[in-house]
Amino acid sequence: GGGGKAPKNEYWTSVSCGAKGLRMEFKSLVSTSKKQQLKLAVRIRNKSSKDTFSNLEFSITGAPSEWKLKSANTQIAASLAPGASEEGVVSLVGPASMGGPASITCALKYGKGSGLVPEEATANFDIALPTTTMLMPNPMDMSGFAGICGNGMMAGASARIKVKSASDPVGAIAGFTHARIVERESKKAASLYAQFPSGDHVALLVKLKDKSVTIDIKASVAAHARAIAADLTNMAL
Repeated sequence: GGGGKAPKNEYWTSVSCGAKGLRMEFKSLVSTSKKQQLKLAVRIRNKSSKDTFSNLEFSITGAPSEWKLKSANTQIAASLAPGASEEGVVSLVGPASMGGPASITCALKYGKGSGLVPEEATANFDIALPTTTMLMPNPMDMSGFAGICGNGMMAGASARIKVKSASDPVGAIAGFTHARIVERESKKAASLYAQFPSGDHVALLVKLKDKSVTIDIKASVAAHARAIAADLTNMAL
C-alpha cells in the first residue's frame, strides 16, 4: 500500500509472571500479509545479580474461543546470565476486531541453579492483551483522516496519561495502538490512525501539554472507542 513504511514505534508492556528474579515484557504486531495473524514477542530479563537461569521456554496454554493458537511456544534461551535479556515469538490468529481486552493463559518454564541438574520450575500467569492488539497501521493521508474525524457517525472517547519517563510519548502511543502517525506537530500534537481487520477505523488526536497527554479517540464502533480509552489510561509512559 501507499503512504511509505510505518515507522518502528515500539511499546513493551510489563507482565508480572511470578518467577522470582525474572522480568517479562511483551509487544504485539498484526501481520499485513497473513489474515488476522498476530505475532506476540516476549522479552525475558534476568534481574538477579548472581543467578543464571537455564532452558527458558514460554508458551501460551489457553486463549478465548475466538483466538486460535498457531505456534504457541518458543525457546527463549538455553542460558540467561545475570542482567541479560532474550526474546522469543509466538503466533496466534485473532478476531477481526476487539471490544475489550482478551486474557490468555501462559507458562514460563525455566531452570535455576548452577549444578549439573538445575532445579526446574514453571510459572503460570495471565497476559491481558489490550483492545489495541488487533489494530494495524494501515495507510491514511491527512484529508482521509480529517474525513473520518469529521464524520458525525463516529463514536468518541478520551483518555489522559501522565508522562513519567517516556522521551517520545507520541511514538510510545503509536507503538501501543499499532497506529500510523499521519501528521505530527513537533512536540505538541499528533494525528494517529489505525484500523481493525474488520475495516473499523480508529483515529487518535494526541495533544501534549507539560507532563500529560490527552488523547481524543474517534472510532467506527462506540465499544472500541471506550475500550481503547480505558487501555490508554492504564498505559505507563
